Amino acid sequence: MRASLLHGLQPSRTVHCHLLLAGIYGEFRCHLRPVAEHWYLLAGQIDLMVSDALPVNQHIKSGRLRALAITSGKRSPLSPEIPTFAEAGLSGLVAVNWWGVFLPAGTPKPIVDAYYSALVKIMANPDLKERFAGLGVEAMATTQDEFKTFLADEKSKYAKLIADNNIKAE
Repeated sequence: MRASLLHGLQPSRTVHCHLLLAGIYGEFRCHLRPVAEHWYLLAGQIDLMVSDALPVNQHIKSGRLRALAITSGKRSPLSPEIPTFAEAGLSGLVAVNWWGVFLPAGTPKPIVDAYYSALVKIMANPDLKERFAGLGVEAMATTQDEFKTFLADEKSKYAKLIADNNIKAE
């Protein structure tokens, strides 16, 4: 199998590790140009790729590419027909791109609260949600405590993946 993984992108790294754990081996190429990767797949130069939705959605909708699974823990409301990896038979694989907002340590609580209130209001804007959906992104805001828990869970998950697979920095 020839697969293209986008170098440095968290879902690609996670999928690569899980494919190896599932006994799926092949030639994994890492690329820095995500915009061009789907063209390699369409041309038959690679057999598999991990991608964000934006570069491949039009090809999935046209039938030129087939989405096997998404890396989130639940089906996306933007593409509910695509199963999760767990539904496709590879449990334990959950890796999503996410963006968070961070403020400097020691920022006074009233400023943090005002910033958070403004951010939640912006993220609830239907026009913004629609623009994000056009990019294949589900826009959402969580509470500060939910985000802290999420970050701790991500750190724990990847620390275990690194330790279990004896992954070392090069």
